[in-house]
Amino acid sequence: MCIGKDRLVFTGTLGTMTASAMAPITAARRMSLFVLVLLVQWWPMAAWGAWALFVKDPNDIPAMLYYLGIIFNNLGGVFNLIILLVIYKDGNRVHVASST
Repeated sequence: MCIGKDRLVFTGTLGTMTASAMAPITAARRMSLFVLVLLVQWWPMAAWGAWALFVKDPNDIPAMLYYLGIIFNNLGGVFNLIILLVIYKDGNRVHVASST
């Protein structure tokens, strides 16, 4: 089942959900953002690799696809910053427990 359907099922059976009951669903949504960014970050290299399987000479692949791969790969940190800002915008801060 997808996350949205799970939420509807839980809402129907449990009524109003507490924050602790919603925590796994919220965590799954946030982790799916990271997966989405990973796919966006690496799609040009995946396309380049798939294209390379079907041509005899890798020089036949447009160089722009390779350059897009380099650009998107280096933008990964910016994408992660955007996700962090989206998570913080929700008002649910991520707290790191100190070791002391």
